[in-house]
Order: sequence, then structure tokens, then C-alpha cells
Amino acid sequence: MPYYSFVLLCFNKWNLTKQAITTLIESLNPSYFEWGIELIIVNYGSVDETKFSLIKMERKYKDKLQMKTVHLDEIIGYPVGINSGLEH
Repeated sequence: MPYYSFVLLCFNKWNLTKQAITTLIESLNPSYFEWGIELIIVNYGSVDETKFSLIKMERKYKDKLQMKTVHLDEIIGYPVGINSGLEH
């Protein structure tokens, strides 16, 4: 079980989502990766390249951290989105 967990919500605007994920990963102390990091991304039914790009990003970082994407069909509000991420 990872020691650190992060939940990120996203909807479209893949460039901003990618920037947020990359910035988070690069800003972490390298020793944190030894403890285990989990990144849960809740995707609110994006219709741009977000869904497929998240799959590629999961593969890219699979040796560094656990990355899980939760795909929802619609925007259901911030609290529900965060809770969906925490559920996973």
C-alpha cells in the first residue's frame, strides 16, 4: 500500500492536466518514491485526448509510482469527484 496518495480531478484541457501531473511528480522528494506514491486521477468524461493520454502516462510512470485513472461519464461536482478518487 502506498504511503502517499494524491487525487487529481480533470476535464478536458489535456495540456493543463499533463502539466499538473508532471509538476507534481517532479516536485516530490526522490525518497518519497521509495515509500510508495499513488496518483489517482478522476476524469470527468473528457472528450479531448485526455482519456487516451492518461493511459499513455500511466505506462510512462509505471515503474515510478502507482497511477490509477477513474473515468466518470459526467461532471458530478468537486466533492463527489474527490470522494470517487478516494474510494479507489
